[in-house]
Amino acid sequence: MKPAWEDLREATCAVFEEGEEAVRVLDSAVLAEQGGWASVAFLAEARARSGEWGRPYVELHRYRKLRGLWVLDGRLALKGRAARTLGRALAAWREDLDAEADEDTSK
Repeated sequence: MKPAWEDLREATCAVFEEGEEAVRVLDSAVLAEQGGWASVAFLAEARARSGEWGRPYVELHRYRKLRGLWVLDGRLALKGRAARTLGRALAAWREDLDAEADEDTSK
């Protein structure tokens, strides 16, 4: 059974194995919620077999609302170079994205 939440802000990508936290969420952001679909980004880290926490990575989750609950429909983990490349691309596009947001609010 897939995890489901009534409130999207409670969604998580945390994982527990044998009572121990194996993946923990450092931060999250609801990126979009439109109709019966939503996207959430998580900054997470996974515990290595040594018990040490690994480097932070990004998980993007797509949720669908079914019977009043947000159900995970798909996910993508971006680690290392892929996560940094996405961060740089978003930073480079920020001016264009901000200009588009200004146009949206003026309508």
